Amino acid sequence: MDSDSDRFKTLLKENLSFPNLYIHKFIGPNSAEFRAATLEFEKKFTGLNRTGEKQSSTGVHVSFTYEYNALSADDMIKLSEETHKIPGILYIL
Repeated sequence: MDSDSDRFKTLLKENLSFPNLYIHKFIGPNSAEFRAATLEFEKKFTGLNRTGEKQSSTGVHVSFTYEYNALSADDMIKLSEETHKIPGILYIL
């Protein structure tokens, strides 16, 4: 684990209690490929529940919102790492 990951993990542990209901949102292109990759992402996490989906006003982008029952800081870090791997991801909130 690099120093940035260590610092992030320390901050999570210092500022949150676990288990933690974490709201996770990301945005990407409104395409079949992005949607398929999102479904594969969802399968990787027990306790991840999609609570929202919204298209941009132009229909070009789509956002997905989740509630995630993270049992540890490591769970939250893994969620972040896997989100970054989704092809086409534009923003993670």
